Amino acid sequence: MDLIDRLVDADFIIAIFVAASVAATLVTLSSFFLPSDTLARRMKSIASEKERLRARQMAAQNVGSKQLRHRQRAYLKEIVEKFALSKWLYAEDAKSRLAVAGFRGPQAETTFLFSRLVTPLLFFIGATIYILS
Repeated sequence: MDLIDRLVDADFIIAIFVAASVAATLVTLSSFFLPSDTLARRMKSIASEKERLRARQMAAQNVGSKQLRHRQRAYLKEIVEKFALSKWLYAEDAKSRLAVAGFRGPQAETTFLFSRLVTPLLFFIGATIYILS
């Protein structure tokens, strides 16, 4: 009977809750002072992800896509030179803006000029099909 009386005693229940609260507070506060190595874990996972991406990219380049891209760029360059698009469509600061945007090299300029030629034509064809249908 003494044990049951003790378990239902309000003062004893309050003491148990206070002790549990103090223990939870101490655990919470001590977790801030214990060193956690999450940064090293994240850096390691990022490095391994970079390695996987690099390996995937190298595999994709070795498949022969490099030759295909070179042929496509040669075709684009031929069209740009044939129509002298650099004189007709080229904005003076476009090369520097492309470089700022992350597109560097002569193929970026060629692709930009080709897209400036083709985009209005595609929009015209699309609008015509939309209106006539």
